[in-house]
Amino acid sequence: MRAITALVFPDIPPAPAQGTGRRTIRDTGRFWPIVKGTLQESAWSQVTAKTAGARTRLWSAAVAQLFLHRGNILSALGLFGVEETKKGSGQDPRSLKELLIGAEAGDATAWAALVRRLAPALMHAPEPFITPGQGSEASESRKGVRRTPSSALASLTLAYTSKSPAVSRALLLAFAKSVLEHPDATQPPIAEDGCRLVCYGERHRDEEEQTTITAGMVIVPDTEGQPTPYVADKDWFDETFPVELGRQVQDPAGSSGPGTGVPVSESDPASSTTSHGEAPPDPRERLATLRRELPARVELVGGSYQRAVDSAHTLMTDFEEARRLRAQLGEEALPAEQRIEWMEKLTKAREAAQASVTTLGQVEALILQI
Repeated sequence: MRAITALVFPDIPPAPAQGTGRRTIRDTGRFWPIVKGTLQESAWSQVTAKTAGARTRLWSAAVAQLFLHRGNILSALGLFGVEETKKGSGQDPRSLKELLIGAEAGDATAWAALVRRLAPALMHAPEPFITPGQGSEASESRKGVRRTPSSALASLTLAYTSKSPAVSRALLLAFAKSVLEHPDATQPPIAEDGCRLVCYGERHRDEEEQTTITAGMVIVPDTEGQPTPYVADKDWFDETFPVELGRQVQDPAGSSGPGTGVPVSESDPASSTTSHGEAPPDPRERLATLRRELPARVELVGGSYQRAVDSAHTLMTDFEEARRLRAQLGEEALPAEQRIEWMEKLTKAREAAQASVTTLGQVEALILQI
């Protein structure tokens, strides 16, 4: 799915710095000309919403071939806009494991990237959670509340930073893991207590009118992330992540809204209100949040150090091979200026590593105090 996304929405290299007043031709990379020729699009600078819609339909049709249950192609309209069509998809390079751990550690950007990865599975589930635009813009009483695919994705993204008591981090992570697993499921889900599962929206119907539970369906998690006797469907999704949640709140101060990934600094505990006039967070709630997120943060740091160790080992191996080849071929040594420059960079890296070891020692001492 990531490969299809990168091919349909290829990244455009950044614009060069404006050095002179001469007219320069923008470099659009190696892949955009292929997309332009294949889809017979106009120039790169003339991309419109119509072009974005056509490109999104192509993406949706290609991704649908990867799923047993294929939803409507129109379910993807609005997931990609003019910005992605013109400059590329801008995918997060982190793996699913890193994104899940990051979301567990409180990283809103990791959850937003994870939701983008979930989008195809949400559209092509046995009980699809994202469907073509539904409802009426003129009257909610006529066809229901207006809901577009982009609204559903926005609500799921912003639920991570919302204060709704019905939505917790444990619920979101359990739902995300279940959705990621359901394309590979070969057997229908089974309730832990052995009771009969029923779709959430059909829980008040007679047994004869209820949908048959099939492989790939997702069990509704509770606020603790534990399974319930219900199967997640569109009714549960719209009730848990309503349209109102996906509507951006206009901030007159121009500050970053929820879901942007910009960290908001904690206000002084001694003050009675925050900078926005809200009550300061409850210390007990803050402590509970930290105790829940810190194990995942420790795992993230451990993974980062392991990658750094592997990179250092690879660097040493390459330098050893370069030294051996130079001695074998009798080549001249590199200029002293270049060797000094490399050694200075490595010295800074080693000093940073040593400082981080000291910090980790302090963290170990703090672990004993929480």
